[in-house]
Amino acid sequence: MKIFDLDGPVYRVGTEIADLLILTFYWIICSLPIITIGASTTAVFYVYGKKIRGEDAYVTKDFFKSFKENFLTSIPLTIGVGILWLSCFLYRLILMNMGKTPSFLLTGLALFLVLETAIMTIYVFALLSRFHMKGKGIFLTAFVLSHKHLASSIIMVGIAILVQYSSLIFPLMLVISPVLTIALCSFFIQKNFTLHIKAAEEAAKRSEDSESETEDEEDEEDDYEEDEEETEGEDSSNEEEDRSFLKYI
Repeated sequence: MKIFDLDGPVYRVGTEIADLLILTFYWIICSLPIITIGASTTAVFYVYGKKIRGEDAYVTKDFFKSFKENFLTSIPLTIGVGILWLSCFLYRLILMNMGKTPSFLLTGLALFLVLETAIMTIYVFALLSRFHMKGKGIFLTAFVLSHKHLASSIIMVGIAILVQYSSLIFPLMLVISPVLTIALCSFFIQKNFTLHIKAAEEAAKRSEDSESETEDEEDEEDDYEEDEEETEGEDSSNEEEDRSFLKYI
Protein backbone atom coordinates (compact mmCIF):
# COMPACT_ATOMS: atom_id res chain seq x y z
CA MET A 1 0.00 0.00 0.00
CA LYS A 2 1.42 3.37 -1.02
CA ILE A 3 1.21 6.20 1.47
CA PHE A 4 -0.35 8.54 -1.10
CA ASP A 5 -3.12 6.16 -2.20
CA LEU A 6 -6.75 6.91 -1.41
CA ASP A 7 -6.55 4.35 1.39
CA GLY A 8 -3.13 5.55 2.48
CA PRO A 9 -2.33 7.32 5.76
CA VAL A 10 -1.62 10.68 4.12
CA TYR A 11 -5.05 10.82 2.49
CA ARG A 12 -6.83 9.69 5.66
CA VAL A 13 -5.03 12.22 7.84
CA GLY A 14 -5.73 14.97 5.31
CA THR A 15 -9.40 14.01 5.23
CA GLU A 16 -9.66 14.09 9.02
CA ILE A 17 -8.00 17.51 9.17
CA ALA A 18 -10.35 18.83 6.49
CA ASP A 19 -13.37 17.45 8.36
CA LEU A 20 -12.10 19.02 11.57
CA LEU A 21 -11.79 22.43 9.92
CA ILE A 22 -15.22 22.17 8.27
CA LEU A 23 -16.88 21.15 11.53
CA THR A 24 -15.08 23.97 13.33
CA PHE A 25 -16.51 26.45 10.84
CA TYR A 26 -20.03 25.02 11.23
CA TRP A 27 -19.72 24.94 15.02
CA ILE A 28 -18.62 28.59 15.24
CA ILE A 29 -21.28 29.88 12.84
CA CYS A 30 -24.11 27.90 14.44
CA SER A 31 -23.00 28.83 17.97
CA LEU A 32 -23.08 32.59 17.40
CA PRO A 33 -26.57 32.99 18.94
CA ILE A 34 -25.03 31.47 22.14
CA ILE A 35 -28.24 29.60 22.99
CA THR A 36 -27.49 27.21 20.11
CA ILE A 37 -24.08 26.13 21.43
CA GLY A 38 -25.66 22.93 22.74
CA ALA A 39 -27.19 22.04 19.38
CA SER A 40 -23.88 22.71 17.60
CA THR A 41 -21.93 20.62 20.11
CA THR A 42 -24.46 17.80 19.81
CA ALA A 43 -24.12 17.86 16.02
CA VAL A 44 -20.32 17.56 16.22
CA PHE A 45 -20.66 14.62 18.64
CA TYR A 46 -23.10 13.02 16.19
CA VAL A 47 -20.66 13.23 13.27
CA TYR A 48 -17.69 11.88 15.22
CA GLY A 49 -19.86 9.18 16.76
CA LYS A 50 -20.64 7.86 13.28
CA LYS A 51 -16.97 8.08 12.31
CA ILE A 52 -15.80 6.08 15.33
CA ARG A 53 -18.49 3.42 14.86
CA GLY A 54 -17.30 2.94 11.29
CA GLU A 55 -20.49 4.25 9.71
CA ASP A 56 -20.62 6.42 6.61
CA ALA A 57 -20.37 9.99 7.87
CA TYR A 58 -21.21 12.95 5.65
CA VAL A 59 -19.94 15.98 7.53
CA THR A 60 -22.29 18.67 6.22
CA LYS A 61 -25.39 16.50 5.88
CA ASP A 62 -25.02 14.78 9.26
CA PHE A 63 -24.09 17.96 11.12
CA PHE A 64 -27.17 19.88 10.04
CA LYS A 65 -29.40 16.82 10.37
CA SER A 66 -28.46 16.48 14.04
CA PHE A 67 -28.58 20.25 14.55
CA LYS A 68 -32.18 20.43 13.30
CA GLU A 69 -33.40 17.29 15.08
CA ASN A 70 -31.98 18.26 18.48
CA PHE A 71 -32.42 22.03 18.27
CA LEU A 72 -35.43 22.38 20.58
CA THR A 73 -34.29 19.70 23.02
CA SER A 74 -30.83 21.22 23.29
CA ILE A 75 -32.01 24.69 24.35
CA PRO A 76 -33.08 23.78 27.94
CA LEU A 77 -29.98 21.58 28.22
CA THR A 78 -27.78 24.49 27.16
CA ILE A 79 -29.46 26.71 29.74
CA GLY A 80 -29.00 24.04 32.42
CA VAL A 81 -25.31 23.56 31.61
CA GLY A 82 -24.88 27.34 31.47
CA ILE A 83 -26.36 27.64 34.97
CA LEU A 84 -23.89 25.03 36.24
CA TRP A 85 -20.93 26.93 34.79
CA LEU A 86 -22.30 30.24 36.08
CA SER A 87 -22.53 28.71 39.56
CA CYS A 88 -18.88 27.65 39.34
CA PHE A 89 -17.90 31.15 38.23
CA LEU A 90 -19.84 32.85 41.04
CA TYR A 91 -18.38 30.48 43.61
CA ARG A 92 -14.90 31.36 42.35
CA LEU A 93 -15.70 35.09 42.66
CA ILE A 94 -16.83 34.54 46.24
CA LEU A 95 -13.56 32.80 47.05
CA MET A 96 -11.51 35.56 45.43
CA ASN A 97 -13.35 38.30 47.36
CA MET A 98 -13.15 36.67 50.77
CA GLY A 99 -10.26 38.97 51.75
CA LYS A 100 -8.05 36.09 52.76
CA THR A 101 -6.60 32.95 51.25
CA PRO A 102 -9.37 30.35 50.85
CA SER A 103 -9.01 27.23 52.93
CA PHE A 104 -7.95 23.94 51.41
CA LEU A 105 -11.49 22.61 51.83
CA LEU A 106 -13.12 25.51 49.96
CA THR A 107 -10.53 25.36 47.18
CA GLY A 108 -11.04 21.61 46.86
CA LEU A 109 -14.80 22.12 46.68
CA ALA A 110 -14.36 24.65 43.88
CA LEU A 111 -12.19 22.23 41.89
CA PHE A 112 -14.71 19.45 42.51
CA LEU A 113 -17.58 21.58 41.18
CA VAL A 114 -15.62 22.50 38.05
CA LEU A 115 -14.68 18.85 37.45
CA GLU A 116 -18.27 17.67 37.88
CA THR A 117 -19.61 20.40 35.59
CA ALA A 118 -17.02 19.64 32.91
CA ILE A 119 -17.82 15.92 32.96
CA MET A 120 -21.56 16.57 32.87
CA THR A 121 -21.17 18.99 29.95
CA ILE A 122 -19.35 16.36 27.90
CA TYR A 123 -21.84 13.57 28.59
CA VAL A 124 -25.05 15.62 28.28
CA PHE A 125 -24.54 16.59 24.64
CA ALA A 126 -22.94 13.27 23.73
CA LEU A 127 -26.05 11.48 25.02
CA LEU A 128 -28.34 13.83 23.11
CA SER A 129 -26.43 13.07 19.91
CA ARG A 130 -27.00 9.31 20.28
CA PHE A 131 -30.26 8.74 22.14
CA HIS A 132 -33.79 10.16 22.19
CA MET A 133 -34.23 11.26 25.80
CA LYS A 134 -35.89 14.02 27.78
CA GLY A 135 -33.89 16.74 29.51
CA LYS A 136 -34.22 15.37 33.04
CA GLY A 137 -33.36 11.87 31.88
CA ILE A 138 -30.29 13.12 30.02
CA PHE A 139 -28.91 14.91 33.09
CA LEU A 140 -29.56 11.89 35.30
CA THR A 141 -28.02 9.46 32.80
CA ALA A 142 -25.04 11.76 32.28
CA PHE A 143 -24.45 11.87 36.04
CA VAL A 144 -24.63 8.07 36.37
CA LEU A 145 -22.42 7.31 33.35
CA SER A 146 -19.82 9.92 34.21
CA HIS A 147 -19.34 8.38 37.65
CA LYS A 148 -19.66 4.78 36.54
CA HIS A 149 -16.81 5.39 34.09
CA LEU A 150 -14.95 7.78 36.35
CA ALA A 151 -11.49 6.94 35.00
CA SER A 152 -12.39 7.74 31.39
CA SER A 153 -14.32 10.82 32.56
CA ILE A 154 -11.22 12.19 34.28
CA ILE A 155 -9.15 11.41 31.19
CA MET A 156 -11.60 13.37 29.03
CA VAL A 157 -11.42 16.36 31.34
CA GLY A 158 -7.63 16.06 31.17
CA ILE A 159 -7.84 16.07 27.37
CA ALA A 160 -9.95 19.23 27.45
CA ILE A 161 -7.45 20.93 29.77
CA LEU A 162 -4.51 19.83 27.62
CA VAL A 163 -6.14 21.13 24.44
CA GLN A 164 -6.91 24.47 26.07
CA TYR A 165 -3.38 24.73 27.44
CA SER A 166 -1.97 23.95 23.99
CA SER A 167 -4.06 26.78 22.54
CA LEU A 168 -2.23 29.18 24.88
CA ILE A 169 1.08 28.06 23.40
CA PHE A 170 -0.26 27.90 19.84
CA PRO A 171 -3.00 30.58 19.63
CA LEU A 172 -4.29 29.26 16.30
CA MET A 173 -5.42 26.10 18.09
CA LEU A 174 -7.91 28.17 20.07
CA VAL A 175 -10.23 28.18 17.06
CA ILE A 176 -10.29 24.41 16.65
CA SER A 177 -10.02 23.53 20.35
CA PRO A 178 -13.77 22.89 20.96
CA VAL A 179 -14.18 20.51 18.01
CA LEU A 180 -10.78 18.88 18.63
CA THR A 181 -11.79 18.21 22.24
CA ILE A 182 -15.06 16.64 21.10
CA ALA A 183 -13.24 14.49 18.54
CA LEU A 184 -10.79 13.13 21.12
CA CYS A 185 -13.39 12.59 23.83
CA SER A 186 -15.68 10.76 21.40
CA PHE A 187 -13.35 7.74 21.41
CA PHE A 188 -13.97 7.19 25.13
CA ILE A 189 -17.65 8.11 25.07
CA GLN A 190 -18.58 5.81 22.19
CA LYS A 191 -16.74 2.95 23.88
CA ASN A 192 -18.77 3.50 27.05
CA PHE A 193 -22.00 3.77 25.06
CA THR A 194 -21.23 0.51 23.23
CA LEU A 195 -20.72 -1.35 26.51
CA HIS A 196 -24.11 -0.28 27.84
CA ILE A 197 -25.92 -0.84 24.54
CA LYS A 198 -24.58 -4.41 24.36
CA ALA A 199 -25.53 -5.02 27.98
CA ALA A 200 -29.05 -3.71 27.31
CA GLU A 201 -29.39 -5.89 24.21
CA GLU A 202 -28.27 -8.99 26.12
CA ALA A 203 -30.69 -8.20 28.95
CA ALA A 204 -33.52 -7.70 26.45
CA LYS A 205 -32.65 -11.00 24.77
CA ARG A 206 -32.65 -12.83 28.10
CA SER A 207 -35.98 -11.23 28.94
CA GLU A 208 -37.46 -12.31 25.60
CA ASP A 209 -36.16 -15.85 26.09
CA SER A 210 -37.64 -16.07 29.59
CA GLU A 211 -40.96 -14.67 28.34
CA SER A 212 -41.07 -17.19 25.49
CA GLU A 213 -40.29 -20.02 27.92
CA THR A 214 -43.05 -18.82 30.23
CA GLU A 215 -45.50 -18.65 27.33
CA ASP A 216 -44.51 -22.18 26.25
CA GLU A 217 -45.05 -23.47 29.79
CA GLU A 218 -48.45 -21.77 29.96
CA ASP A 219 -49.41 -23.28 26.59
CA GLU A 220 -48.31 -26.71 27.79
CA GLU A 221 -50.36 -26.30 30.97
CA ASP A 222 -53.41 -25.27 28.92
CA ASP A 223 -52.95 -28.28 26.63
CA TYR A 224 -52.49 -30.53 29.64
CA GLU A 225 -55.70 -29.25 31.23
CA GLU A 226 -57.59 -29.83 27.98
CA ASP A 227 -56.20 -33.36 27.73
CA GLU A 228 -57.21 -34.02 31.33
CA GLU A 229 -60.76 -32.87 30.61
CA GLU A 230 -60.96 -34.98 27.47
CA THR A 231 -59.56 -38.12 29.10
CA GLU A 232 -61.32 -37.81 32.47
CA GLY A 233 -63.83 -40.49 31.54
CA GLU A 234 -61.12 -42.73 30.15
CA ASP A 235 -59.06 -42.38 33.34
CA SER A 236 -62.01 -43.42 35.54
CA SER A 237 -62.66 -46.52 33.44
CA ASN A 238 -58.97 -47.36 33.49
CA GLU A 239 -58.95 -47.09 37.30
CA GLU A 240 -61.84 -49.53 37.49
CA GLU A 241 -60.01 -51.93 35.20
CA ASP A 242 -56.91 -51.60 37.36
CA ARG A 243 -58.92 -52.44 40.50
CA SER A 244 -60.46 -55.45 38.82
CA PHE A 245 -57.05 -56.57 37.68
CA LEU A 246 -55.63 -56.21 41.21
CA LYS A 247 -58.02 -58.83 42.43
CA TYR A 248 -56.13 -61.42 40.41
CA ILE A 249 -52.69 -60.68 41.78
